[in-house]
Amino acid sequence: MRIYPDEFKAEIVKKHIIPGGKSVTVLSKEVGVWLREKGLKTEHIKLWEEQLKEKLNDKENKLKEENKKLKEEVKVLQNELQRKEKALAEMSSMLMLKKNYRSLISGKED
Repeated sequence: MRIYPDEFKAEIVKKHIIPGGKSVTVLSKEVGVWLREKGLKTEHIKLWEEQLKEKLNDKENKLKEENKKLKEEVKVLQNELQRKEKALAEMSSMLMLKKNYRSLISGKED
């Protein structure tokens, strides 16, 4: 039996499982692999479909986990930015107060 690359299998299964997808018989004729005559059986398509679904689920779960981590990181960074903006505003106010205090003490404005 010929061993087919994963990319080939994935393409065939995608064409089969999409809504309104092609039948196994049509696909086998289209790609030049004949059912039962050259070793490709319906069970292979089902197996490939299961493998593809597993890979897609794994990828989806990884993306969800990565998205969750990125959202947490964004939240931390936003909190840090707010803290720094607040500190900057406080420092600016303190500098203005210091300048005004010096003006009052010296009796002249800068």
